[in-house]
Amino acid sequence: MFHSEDDPAQMAKVVFVTDDVAAAETALAELGEDFAVVGGTIPLAFAASGEVAPRGVHKGAAIGAILERLDIDPADAIGVGDNWNDAEMFEVCGTAIAMGNAVEGVKALADQVTTSIDDGIWNAFERNRLI
Repeated sequence: MFHSEDDPAQMAKVVFVTDDVAAAETALAELGEDFAVVGGTIPLAFAASGEVAPRGVHKGAAIGAILERLDIDPADAIGVGDNWNDAEMFEVCGTAIAMGNAVEGVKALADQVTTSIDDGIWNAFERNRLI
């Protein structure tokens, strides 16, 4: 468990991997009123995975805070992701790029779709003139 320096009692996020394929649904049913639950965040053929975090704790909030601290316009930020835990990040970044292996709904949220994980980051960076 991660403890924030600003509030040591606040949990940031729990990531789980289990052989229980219904784990995310169970966590959502039991914790959904107080926490955000996202299933399937780690692609594993042999297990189920997901994340549990207090509402408002997500990649988008973290990136937004970093951009503000560095005085960078969010329109100039590029976010690359492949699953539902990247949705809020896509909302913050001026350019949202889904990996080729991303789930279809996440691809629909993106401004661009790159190739799969083997060379997707490279291709996305090249396309956007970062390298």
